Amino acid sequence: MSQTNEHALTDTPTTYPLALAAQMATVIAPHAARYDRSGEFAEESIRLLQRNGYAALTVPKEYGGMGAGLYELVRAQERLAMGDAAVALSIGMSLLKLAQQADKQSWPLPIYEKVMRAAVARGALVNAVASEPLMGSPSRGGKPETVAVPEGDGWRISGHKTFASLAPMLDFIDVLATIKDGTDDVARFMVERGEGIRIKESWDSLAMRATGSHDMIFEGAWAGPGSLLSRAQGGGEAEGKVATGVPITNPYFALPVAAVYLGAAAEAQQAAVTFARNKVPPALGRPLALVETIRATLAENERELRAARMMLYDTARRVEAGRGEMDDELRLDIYVAKHAASNNAISVVDRAMRVVGGAALARGGALERAYRNVRGGLLHPPADDITSRVLAAWVFEQ
Repeated sequence: MSQTNEHALTDTPTTYPLALAAQMATVIAPHAARYDRSGEFAEESIRLLQRNGYAALTVPKEYGGMGAGLYELVRAQERLAMGDAAVALSIGMSLLKLAQQADKQSWPLPIYEKVMRAAVARGALVNAVASEPLMGSPSRGGKPETVAVPEGDGWRISGHKTFASLAPMLDFIDVLATIKDGTDDVARFMVERGEGIRIKESWDSLAMRATGSHDMIFEGAWAGPGSLLSRAQGGGEAEGKVATGVPITNPYFALPVAAVYLGAAAEAQQAAVTFARNKVPPALGRPLALVETIRATLAENERELRAARMMLYDTARRVEAGRGEMDDELRLDIYVAKHAASNNAISVVDRAMRVVGGAALARGGALERAYRNVRGGLLHPPADDITSRVLAAWVFEQ
């Protein structure tokens, strides 16, 4: 798509993550309703973020990026989501992969450097594709039907992946597959976009409609030498099931994703506050903002937003300080922070809609969009039932 004037910045973008997120949110916000209504992938908004360095937010400074750690990423993603939550969620999938690798590198160095440098040079995007039509999410356990067959000094990848956010624009794809070399090990491969990869435009969702989370079909896609990222024996292990201790859930995924939903709720709160300040019913003769029940409702919203925000921020700081090393207390807090953010986001939006009344249901409005979007937070891992299971085990078995 061509660049529009509305998607151009007149000022030089800041080099501070939160300030950059605020700038970008202002520019992408006017387009959120259009993308949401059509269900079209928000390509122009993503390209704006790329042009202004947001795609390199979490790339280490030694590679030319902004060097944002997990804490700064969480804050920036919450703020960006106040402009367009779907855009924040989609580009966040790339940013969180880079943040995790920056904190604790596990990819082979040539791949690590190639991806980091590409993110800086051209805003290259990366995402992991793991879910499948039959298996569902690997967080629930299971072995992928996608296969990697050895060929020469590389692998041929074939299979069907779902929920591939950013699918139309991904440059690097982290693919979960079962190795067919007699072992049936499960591995991850970094596949570059090219022949043998097809997008099935399947994404037509109630929430987060502009993320481009289509299916990706791999038909003998080539994964070259050095593309193997990790390898494990046997099938996948369901999240929340371990013999001892608190099971690990990925904080680099859970916390930035939860922040997006909190940002969507903060946008709804802002809309409700603006409405209450400006709405003067003739029978009342004063703004709704002076009505005690309205004030109490929006005060409760503020309490829930701040409580969830404190948990997210504090947990992100602690994870970052330990560079991924986590004790049981920190692992538990990751579950709780994600649960609080995603559930509080829903209750905040619901109350905001009660303040605004019937007008909140208007198609294309910020509240109607937020009402749908925040429901998606419940479906990202760790899901609420897994969090409850983990916390119950801690309460009764510690």
